[in-house]
Amino acid sequence: MKIIFRNIFFVSLLALLVKCDEEDITSRNYPRLRTLSVSEITADGARFNAEIIFRGEFEIINFGFVWSENESPTIESSDRVIYSENIQSEKFSETIETTLKEGVSYFVRAFVETNDFIVYGENISFVSLGSLAPNIVEVTPTDIFYLDTIEIKGRGFSYLISQNEVKLGEAIAPIVALSDTVIKITVPNSIEDANPVVKVSTQGNIAEYDIPLNFISPKIKSVSKKQLVYGDTVQIVGSYFGLDKTLTNISINGVKLDPIVADSNLIKLIIPVVPQNFSISIKNSVDQEVLSESLEILSPIINDISPESAYYNDEVILSGANFSFLSEVIEIFFNETSATVRTSDNNEIIAEVPEGVKNPITVKLQVADLESNIHDFYYLGPEIEFISPSQGTWGTEVTITGNNFSNNPNDIDVKIGGVQAEVTASSTDELTIVIPEELGSVSSQLEIQIGKGYDITEQTFTLELPVYSSISTNLTSDINALITINGDYFNPNSSLNTVSYNGSNLDIVSSSKNSIQVRINESVLDNALVTEEIIRPLNYSNSIGSFNTDELTLQYDAPWSLLENLNFGWWSESFQIGSKGYIITHSRALYEFDFNTEEWTQLTSFPGAGGFNDNNRYHGTGFVLNGKIYYGTGYVRGGSGNPNLVSPPVLKKDFWVFDPSVNSWAQLNDIPDVEKNIYDGISFNEKGFLISNSVYEYDHLSDSWTPKSSLSDNEIDDGSYFSPKSYIVSGILYCVYYDLDIGQTVFSHYDEVGDTWTIDYTTSSLNRINDVMILDNKVYLIDMIVQSYNSVYDFGAPFRFIPYPNSFTTTLMEYNPITNNLIEITDPEDRIGLIPFAFNGLLFGDGLTFGHQFYKYDPNF
Repeated sequence: MKIIFRNIFFVSLLALLVKCDEEDITSRNYPRLRTLSVSEITADGARFNAEIIFRGEFEIINFGFVWSENESPTIESSDRVIYSENIQSEKFSETIETTLKEGVSYFVRAFVETNDFIVYGENISFVSLGSLAPNIVEVTPTDIFYLDTIEIKGRGFSYLISQNEVKLGEAIAPIVALSDTVIKITVPNSIEDANPVVKVSTQGNIAEYDIPLNFISPKIKSVSKKQLVYGDTVQIVGSYFGLDKTLTNISINGVKLDPIVADSNLIKLIIPVVPQNFSISIKNSVDQEVLSESLEILSPIINDISPESAYYNDEVILSGANFSFLSEVIEIFFNETSATVRTSDNNEIIAEVPEGVKNPITVKLQVADLESNIHDFYYLGPEIEFISPSQGTWGTEVTITGNNFSNNPNDIDVKIGGVQAEVTASSTDELTIVIPEELGSVSSQLEIQIGKGYDITEQTFTLELPVYSSISTNLTSDINALITINGDYFNPNSSLNTVSYNGSNLDIVSSSKNSIQVRINESVLDNALVTEEIIRPLNYSNSIGSFNTDELTLQYDAPWSLLENLNFGWWSESFQIGSKGYIITHSRALYEFDFNTEEWTQLTSFPGAGGFNDNNRYHGTGFVLNGKIYYGTGYVRGGSGNPNLVSPPVLKKDFWVFDPSVNSWAQLNDIPDVEKNIYDGISFNEKGFLISNSVYEYDHLSDSWTPKSSLSDNEIDDGSYFSPKSYIVSGILYCVYYDLDIGQTVFSHYDEVGDTWTIDYTTSSLNRINDVMILDNKVYLIDMIVQSYNSVYDFGAPFRFIPYPNSFTTTLMEYNPITNNLIEITDPEDRIGLIPFAFNGLLFGDGLTFGHQFYKYDPNF
């Protein structure tokens, strides 16, 4: 191993050197040299200089310079220039024209090498002004292929790989060896130029070789097959194709293929669907192309079909040649109908006979765009040619003509629209069937099954739509009446027809093609308790069609009759004078009802003032005296328009009289000392009474009020919402109310002479009485069962609220005051909540909804 000595002078030697006028050469046993200043620094390079100051008896085998951006460069790791000779002169220089970058500081040292030593001179620094590109003298070889080794000869290359870059065209080539005069590279896979120019860049300075190289073109020597089928494997032998699949582009008609094998000498690939005559294009990465000689796809040939006759869905075997190894491009056609291919290879196909093909039948093979020859085939099953008639109804006889039928009807299965049909006669070429009642399609195909064979008609059978002609009666009042509908094309099966009236299905008694007999039933009624005249469409329908007729009217009589849907709203008050009834609503409107004509007329509204915003009067009450209506009190909304703690309702004490003969109102004296609202009024012995917790008597002659005895000490404090309801039976004034203290309904009567109230009867069978009416000395009560409450303001105590029914049900009861018996009376949909009138043996009821169904009730129905 050579020992490297640095030219370092130790302190111990300084004294000896100072004594000499000139450098004294000591007897050290190795050469010594000095690096001189760099000269001639230009943009083209710089001149390095050195001096040998002691040679000794050593043979110098190499000398030169090393330089680097780092201090103390060495031969092993720095750029260098080396001369291999035994220099005889004391000084040597070298002009460096490459490897120097502009504006970079370098350190340079001279060196000499003997057989035993490498000796370096001092570090000399300088700043480079740049340098020239290297010089390329020769490149070998000039014909190249992937991974070939190329030798580039010249001068001025850098000994450092990182300082050199070699390109073939635009592809960077890896450097495998180098010196300042020779660079060896490998042809890269990324090359894209068929005639690339060699470029060497040293420290960014680029040199180009004058003569472009030649990338060797691919060559084809042989192709394994010239005639093929789709899916065949073909092998192409040649040279210079490419190293692998990534460097070899194989295509047919511009469509790139993915080969099984691809290297520089061999390509294997599977032939896809291509034109019948084609050639294969092979390109390398520099886009050099070679074409195979013309190749051909052979047309398929059918030699045999086994068996040559079968049924639908039977499997048959096609034998032949050139079918294709690609099953997805194979199609079998029986006439023009495609068959299902079960399995296939190049010489044999198993296929399924498709449904619906008709004799005579030819079979052909379609492989992509190539067609085979045709081969005859025969279908063994039944074939339908014609049906007659093609239009009719259930039960119509239809004749089917065709081939391959049977003389035995039991062998034949016929369906129409998926429904089994009866075969009534058959021969080998004709069948007779009956259209089944269950057929539910307007237009249907027929299907014949005989053993394994079957056929479906292209011709369809059309069912006639039902037609209406007449009805047996236009009017009936019998809820069980039988009605006959006449027409045509009805379904003779009763269960397959539907007849409805007023939205309800009727019972079908019998049916035929021309008539349907139905029974009217109670389901057609909107409410069996209510008299009504129903004029609605009578609808007939079967599985394929329907019709309506408006010719049927049903008149139905019941205990109740709906007179008119009114909208009086809540809190209305009723009065009765002779053959007229009157309603005063909370909106202060006044309506008159004529019991004879059953018509309403609006009269002059109640003139008493209403409340804030809505101007309504709520819970007013009164009575009738001498053919006039006395009405007043009630409450109006407070200052904000809402009856709540912030603005409680205002109790009114005004009282008025209405004279129907002149349709006018007059104001009377106010009711004195009223603290709570009054919810009931009645006339008794030519006097008027307002009854709540307190009782007031009114004398119409003097227009004066007299307080009377209260009902009972047990009456509820907040009874204003479940207030007493008064009535007169046999000249006696009665009141009925619910007493919360005892939890029962109380019946009491009034002794006018003694001004006292006496309890006659209590019961827990009733809840809260909402209204009372007398008809033929019978008491009719509205019993209210409350499920939930709201709270409303109580006039009797400032800022106090009492419960008010929110959700409830009502029951109409008939009460016998002699026996104290209670009988429930069914009312329409449990709607009756008020009984405003009773006249001429009839009761009039009002529903407790904003729609107010107004009914008439006949107890003797």
